[in-house]
Amino acid sequence: MNPDNLPQMLQTGFHLTLGATSFLIETLQDPVKREENLDKLKSDLGSASR
Repeated sequence: MNPDNLPQMLQTGFHLTLGATSFLIETLQDPVKREENLDKLKSDLGSASR
């Protein structure tokens, strides 16, 4: 690992975590969106296991 890239890696990780947390909170607060995402996830997992 290059020490020059460490700050950029930390920043990218922070942004990824922030985006995922925001998505999770938004999904949990909206029941319709939650159902849509669960259906999509089930569909994606079903097609991946074939």
